[in-house]
Amino acid sequence: MTRKILAPLEDQLPALAEALRLPLVSLQFHLRDLRCDAEFIGMLNREVATAPSFDGTRFVSSREFRAWREALYVLVRAMRPRVVIETGVHHGFSTALILRAIQKNGHEGALFSLDLDPADEDYRKLDKSLRTLPPDRLPGWIVPDELRGAHALLLQPSRMGLRVLEDRRPDIFIHDSDHGAANVLHEILWAWERLPKDGLLVVDNTEESWGVVSDFLSRRLLARYHTIVNVSAPPEARWETTFVMKG
Repeated sequence: MTRKILAPLEDQLPALAEALRLPLVSLQFHLRDLRCDAEFIGMLNREVATAPSFDGTRFVSSREFRAWREALYVLVRAMRPRVVIETGVHHGFSTALILRAIQKNGHEGALFSLDLDPADEDYRKLDKSLRTLPPDRLPGWIVPDELRGAHALLLQPSRMGLRVLEDRRPDIFIHDSDHGAANVLHEILWAWERLPKDGLLVVDNTEESWGVVSDFLSRRLLARYHTIVNVSAPPEARWETTFVMKG
């Protein structure tokens, strides 16, 4: 079934650029570059073809990956981070987009990703709807080999993994793991302490955690933020991702 994208990133990009105080022209250039990247789409289709549970899936455009993931690519291109940390990988669409952006930036930068090991008890306790990796695949399985040189995957719960990364100072931090209030607050406080001025915090699914995130933002008056809305139909669904620039 074809999904109609009701809130494409190009319509939301001006407000994002204004809120984060980044040049709109640059963000638009990087979005066009992604939309024209047939080589990258081909890489992902090659990986998807190896997973029977994705039988018949063939991507045509990055528009299919939701606006917030395209925004990640655009912002990594524009900000040129040295260190990116993400919690929650799952299939690895966001991971692949970040790594493609790092590659396009001249291989400057590295991505550290945290997720549960599918063999662990903590993974088996997840809701069945979240346990949808293809059999015998690890989180991030869709990331093409050509992009893995800048990637480190830690198969640990985020609280344990962040202790391993204690000395890392991310320029961009992305929360997309357990969206329970306690875990969201733990991760964003950990990240905020380490982000530099004008570093970027990304919190996915803030439609679930806005109470925690809005309280966090209310105590940090210099923070600049904007929420990207991801809406598609049919069936109509809505997800929100908040991008916060540290002031």
